[in-house]
Amino acid sequence: MRSLSQRQRQRRQTGFTLLELLFAMLLMTVLLLISWQAISQARKASENIVRLNEQEEEVRTAQNYLRQTIMEAMNHAIDAGSRRQRQVFIGETTRLNFVAPLPNRFGSLGPLSQELRLLPTQEGQEAEAGRRLQLTLRTAPPEPPPSIQAPPWEEQRDLLHGIETLAFRYLGWSEYGEPDAWRNDWPWPDRLPMAVRISVTFTDGRRWPVLTIPLRHSEAGYW
Repeated sequence: MRSLSQRQRQRRQTGFTLLELLFAMLLMTVLLLISWQAISQARKASENIVRLNEQEEEVRTAQNYLRQTIMEAMNHAIDAGSRRQRQVFIGETTRLNFVAPLPNRFGSLGPLSQELRLLPTQEGQEAEAGRRLQLTLRTAPPEPPPSIQAPPWEEQRDLLHGIETLAFRYLGWSEYGEPDAWRNDWPWPDRLPMAVRISVTFTDGRRWPVLTIPLRHSEAGYW
């Protein structure tokens, strides 16, 4: 009879058994699944980081723009309409309109009518996407108006997306020349408020520190 060691040696020389091959294939499949899950999680993490960075950059850009332009709001007519009262500042809870130059290198374009409005999501987007803050730029009428006026120009873009709530509030002054309470709308469109406060909440929980922006050219002499 052959010894036990000879039988084992002969079995090893004949190759792997079917059971061993199945176990090896199962182990390889498990390893591939683990690798795929790790790659998928890494990709999702990378996409989330990119999305968060884009959202933070959008918030930072919007805050800087609002701070610079609202601070420089001018005592300048918003449009050349036939209203009896000259309007230089229209302030509502979700809408704001004033005249100011664009910040930084775009300031050479001169003063522009700037309208900020909270609008619903664009067509085709889900309601969970939140609302958006739209900026509309228009040519402001020169004062005094010239005999020949240039053709009007207008451009729109969204400053913020994913908004759940947004509110503009306005600080005026009392009849004694002292700061009054914050208002949800501005009842004196023929003059500038002392300051504008902007509060925002987002659908995804992003944080927006409340902005309180004094107006440099306010008649209240805030500066």
